[in-house]
Amino acid sequence: MSRIVEEVASELDGKVEFAEMNFDENRTNAQRLGIMALPTNVIFRNGKVVDSIVGAGPKQEFLRRIYLQLNDQDRALQ
Repeated sequence: MSRIVEEVASELDGKVEFAEMNFDENRTNAQRLGIMALPTNVIFRNGKVVDSIVGAGPKQEFLRRIYLQLNDQDRALQ
């Protein structure tokens, strides 16, 4: 997933911020976010969790879920 996340971060530079959290070093935050499996990508909007993507998947699905949260329906449906 890291390669896909890097590609998506590059494509969405300036529109979306990406951050990485080490599960082993941040178990309290992981628990608070309900992370029980790796990889898990959590999407926030205005400081609130709006979606979580559990497990590895295709780049297009990752982008689709982000575009949905950006209210970019045209790109989300591609």
